[in-house]
Amino acid sequence: MPRKRSTERHLTPMRQQVYICLCKQGRPVTAYELLALYVVEKGRPVAPPTIYRTLAYLCAQGMVLRLASTHSYIPHEHHQSAPPDAILLCDSCGQVQSVADAKLNQGLQQVLASAGFQAPPQALELHGTCATCCA
Repeated sequence: MPRKRSTERHLTPMRQQVYICLCKQGRPVTAYELLALYVVEKGRPVAPPTIYRTLAYLCAQGMVLRLASTHSYIPHEHHQSAPPDAILLCDSCGQVQSVADAKLNQGLQQVLASAGFQAPPQALELHGTCATCCA
C-alpha cells in the first residue's frame, strides 16, 4: 500500500540554511545578497528562483518579513505572533525596529475607510533616522 504524502510543507535543510544566513546578517538583505551568502556558506550554486521560492515559503510561515520599500528581507523575531504594525528603518545605519501597536493599524484602517479605500492590514514601513544616529 503506498504511503500517503503529507500536504504540509516542512522546514527543509535548504530553507533552514537560508533562514540561518538571513539571521546572521543583522540587517535587511536582498534575495541576491542572500543567494551569494548561501553559495559562500554551502559552497555550491543555487538558482535565483530557488531562493525566491524559499523566501516566499519563509514569509508565508511568518518567519521572515519582506520589506517592500527596499526589496529586502529580515527575520521576524516573533514568528509565532502577528506581524508588526510598523517597521522603522534607519536610513543612516540600516537598523530595523519592529513596532507592535494595534491602535496604529486601527487608526490607519479608519483613515483609509473615510477615504473610501480598502487595504488589508499590513506593516507600515517608515524611513528616517534612529535615536542613535540622531544623537
